[in-house]
Amino acid sequence: LNRVDKEMGFGWPWPRELWGAIATYIDKSQAKVIAFDIVFKETSVYQKVTGDDDTFADAIKAIKTPVVFGSQVKSGGQWDRFVPKIDSPKFGVVNIGEDKVFRRYEERVRDRPSLALATVAALGQQPRGQSKNFLLHYYGPHEQSGKTTFKYVSASNVLAAQLTGDAKKAAEFGITDRKS
Repeated sequence: LNRVDKEMGFGWPWPRELWGAIATYIDKSQAKVIAFDIVFKETSVYQKVTGDDDTFADAIKAIKTPVVFGSQVKSGGQWDRFVPKIDSPKFGVVNIGEDKVFRRYEERVRDRPSLALATVAALGQQPRGQSKNFLLHYYGPHEQSGKTTFKYVSASNVLAAQLTGDAKKAAEFGITDRKS
């Protein structure tokens, strides 16, 4: 957040156009699926000035990789409002349960699939393993020292790689385009 604010002048929330640029880069990198755990239920604060929601929607429509959007589910089982004009968007539940510490994973909320299940479905696959709610087992560590369990690439690094179009600079940010 600090880097995008300092280098681009955008505080939070970022313009959705930037999320479109990130999705475009991920698409070019031959990802199998893109999942947003951010909800897009309010009009972008940049919409009136730049057409931000429209630019984001156009970017998503142009990519080939399946995209799953996080959404909350209302008490009646309907998906919450979704602003970008995308035909038949795929959603996955991101409701925060009563357990504010996030110890329990709910596979479905009001019979709607979680973001994880919707992402697996977008791959055309069936989930493996448990098929019920379960306690989370956090993998770690992810430390400032660089010791990690999973490779981590910050959104600002992906954004920088997409906007610069420079493979060498992208490599400096820890981004490797699998097509090159």
